[in-house]
Amino acid sequence: MAFSEDGHVNRQRAAGVTRGSRPASAGARPGGLSLPTGLAVLPLVQMAACYRVDGHADGGWFDAVPLAGGGVALIVGGVTRPGRTSAAAMGQLGAVLAELLAAGDDLATGLARVDRFAAGRPALRAATLVLAALSPGDGALCYASYGHPPPVIVSAGGRARCLPSTGAGPLATGSAPVLAREQLQRGELLLLHSAGETSRSGPPRPAAHAGTATTADGVCQRTSALLAAANGAADAIALAAQRRPAPVPELNLDLPAIPASLRAARHSLATWLSQLDPLVQNRDTLLLAAGEVLGNAIEHAYPPGQPGRVRMQAVLGDDGHAECRISDRGSWKAPDPAIPGRGAGLMLVGRMIDQLDVHHPPQPRGTPQGARGTVVTLRHRLSRSVAVTSAASPLRAVPAAGPAFQVDCTAGGSCARATVRGPVDASTAGSFHSQLLIACRGGTLPLSVDLTGVTHLGGAGVAALYQVKDQLALFRQTLVLATAPGSAADAVLGLSGLRHDRAAR
Repeated sequence: MAFSEDGHVNRQRAAGVTRGSRPASAGARPGGLSLPTGLAVLPLVQMAACYRVDGHADGGWFDAVPLAGGGVALIVGGVTRPGRTSAAAMGQLGAVLAELLAAGDDLATGLARVDRFAAGRPALRAATLVLAALSPGDGALCYASYGHPPPVIVSAGGRARCLPSTGAGPLATGSAPVLAREQLQRGELLLLHSAGETSRSGPPRPAAHAGTATTADGVCQRTSALLAAANGAADAIALAAQRRPAPVPELNLDLPAIPASLRAARHSLATWLSQLDPLVQNRDTLLLAAGEVLGNAIEHAYPPGQPGRVRMQAVLGDDGHAECRISDRGSWKAPDPAIPGRGAGLMLVGRMIDQLDVHHPPQPRGTPQGARGTVVTLRHRLSRSVAVTSAASPLRAVPAAGPAFQVDCTAGGSCARATVRGPVDASTAGSFHSQLLIACRGGTLPLSVDLTGVTHLGGAGVAALYQVKDQLALFRQTLVLATAPGSAADAVLGLSGLRHDRAAR
């Protein structure tokens, strides 16, 4: 990504996929404004955010919008009159701005349109905003601030430098957009934060806290704590982006089509994903999907006793989607409708991930489709969690996804079993549903689910259980659920009408 002299983003952001191109938002916080729970994982820049919840929302808001070329636009804003009306209006403003950035509008024109939008809504009069668009490949930075503290650059050694203000007043006060340019060097970090007393006494100094490294996560943690200490009863926001020393290299594996290769490929893909540090749910979903596709190629692509080769490639795109491509040079076998469960694997993968594509290389004339190989491409959005802290536990960062969520599955003989731990809610229900379907092989095996370790069972989790039950019913298989007596899961299932057994204490 590069910027012209007038601040134009020369390349548009890559289009999103069917199931959405941006991380999910959290539920409405006090004041009615939803904030992102995830930040895109990008190949050239690592982002972090920390939101300190005091319980008295001050109308603070932030976002991070991926741009073409691996770039990103960081945004932090706030309203002067907290309340549901102001928060809702700020949410609309954020959506408008994100769409303008996604469309590739030049920054000056886009900001002028946002200012006009704010002028038509009394709740947004005098709202503040700072925006910084970073091209991490060359470090080019273009920013503007409307009555908000300008961005801060933090050196690798922890020295903080507040950039000059662009001089524009708050939104809807008659100020024309003014853009400034800066250069972010390798090892430096870009920081945006909510307005407050800290900005009046100089920029936050994240290195002042012993043991806090100048990483995006560490700087955000320290900055939000400083802001909270300076501003008293107010929420605090810190949003940072740091240039990666180098892009994460592609993963390329060429393996024999034998069962032992499946474990090796999963390990390599897990190691590759660990460099990106995505949400556990993102990681597990991609590992499950890739394992299902690779296992299918190993089992069916080549004749028995004549194993060929399978290849797995993985790369992180500029739009934050991981693309995993699995290919073979064997023969494609169309699912036989007379065999229960045939084809269920690809169906499950298609439900788990954002995008699934199956195609066959060009074949010689007269050759059946897929007689010389199949390529399956998986695309899935990767996100990092937003850290949330509170006044009650100021030194403990809690991932927005909540406590650890885990599903352990086994399939022995004629029955599948799954043991579930942690919360099953809106943030984990997708993975919960997918893993249960994989465990029972698309509904072809009866399934027993141990929910005694579940700490929270929300409506999304109940819906997932009903969907699994319906899928099992298609193959005349059963779902058995076990809960701890008196537990939250026990009570929820009782209300939902799902039959279950109570495990002995």
